[in-house]
Amino acid sequence: MNEKKPFKKLTKAQATDLLNAGSITQEIFDNLIANGQVATGIRSAKNVERGMLTADGRTIKPSFYFAGIGKNTDEAYTPEMMELKEAVNNLIYAATTEIKKEEETPSEV
Repeated sequence: MNEKKPFKKLTKAQATDLLNAGSITQEIFDNLIANGQVATGIRSAKNVERGMLTADGRTIKPSFYFAGIGKNTDEAYTPEMMELKEAVNNLIYAATTEIKKEEETPSEV
């Protein structure tokens, strides 16, 4: 079987490096983003996450995703979906603080 495997998305930094090096044009850069081929999530350093504390002091990490679209699908994000995802991620970033992973308070089950 010749199934199409999804490729790994470029980070925004990688795509920007390609643009700055002259390897791709601004039009290609914009198309990569519009077609969902560039990751748009806001990431912190490996040992740091974005989170907030609940009233009882537990750490939570808000997130946003579109259920049903994942690594194993050929579905692409629409420009409207990308715009919404970026807006929500920016809001989450503004409302949270950096929390070191080892300082997290484990959730009680």
